[in-house]
Amino acid sequence: MFKIVKEKVAIPKANRLIPPLRFSRNMHSLSFQIPSCRTQIRQNSFFPRTIKDWNQLPLDTVMSDSVESFKAAVSSSTHH
Repeated sequence: MFKIVKEKVAIPKANRLIPPLRFSRNMHSLSFQIPSCRTQIRQNSFFPRTIKDWNQLPLDTVMSDSVESFKAAVSSSTHH
């Protein structure tokens, strides 16, 4: 997800990663809408599952400068 958001891979984000209509207090500036899904299989597919996890990360983690610093931040936040 980090590579898609930072445009480090050739996956277009415009039609997949849609900003929320409203931001709540617990959302960061790089949060995205979780797509609505009618089936359990679709709910567990890459984008819905990953967007949910992405939105729960702290802002300083998603704003990392590199893949390495992002991985380190995720690793340290999940071990605490």
